[in-house]
Amino acid sequence: MEICKRPARSQENSRQDKSNYRPISLLCICSKIFEKIVFDNIYKFLLDNSLLTPNQSGFRPGDSTINQLLAITTEIYNTFENRQETRAAFLDISKAFDKVWHPGLIFKLKQNGINGNLLSMIEHYLSNRKQRVVLNGIESPWESILSGVPQGSVLGPLLFLIYINDLTDNISANIKLFADDSSLFIKVSNVEEAHQTLTNDLNSITTWARQWKMKFNPEIAKQAIEVVFSRKYGKTKGVHPPLYFNDIPVARKPLNILA
Repeated sequence: MEICKRPARSQENSRQDKSNYRPISLLCICSKIFEKIVFDNIYKFLLDNSLLTPNQSGFRPGDSTINQLLAITTEIYNTFENRQETRAAFLDISKAFDKVWHPGLIFKLKQNGINGNLLSMIEHYLSNRKQRVVLNGIESPWESILSGVPQGSVLGPLLFLIYINDLTDNISANIKLFADDSSLFIKVSNVEEAHQTLTNDLNSITTWARQWKMKFNPEIAKQAIEVVFSRKYGKTKGVHPPLYFNDIPVARKPLNILA
């Protein structure tokens, strides 16, 4: 299967930086129709058995960033009503779709009750995939794809949701996911307790990423960011200790809401 490449999120000099490109699978219409049939059956099974976390809004029919934004905003304003602050950390997995570990995905599919011929089909679907780059008519050699789910496919997003689904386990703060973007937020009744909760949760996410061979963005310029949503100012505002994620300080973005 030939793979073309598209640029990732636009950044300065993005066209010149090879790390800003992602592979896209070129699939025929028959393949997409077949994948849609498989998708509908797996997704219905997961919904009927409540196997997908309700904290995930990515690739979910009827859900959206708007719904998630409204939920988070409501939580923040509820804390304002109680004269409290909300401390939030926003995380991003680096090249998430490309990093899905195939044996780990098969293990999680089994955990969710997917087995037999369907599981075997998915194993074959992920195996013996190859990619190459064509630039100005010059073709690179074919290389085997040893991890990841096909971007541009119908099944790829659902397989990714299954793989990342248990990221929310063992998290004490509120957590919201939109595909590979995740946000932790907690109302601050006690500064030290809120800090400890977020620290424990960030450590749990680090452990999860190490176990399942995922990597949250390692670059300091793209590392996790923190925002304290507050209507307080001056001496009434809490002094929050710094957070660390992957042994890198979480970048704090100042924000005061005084209205």
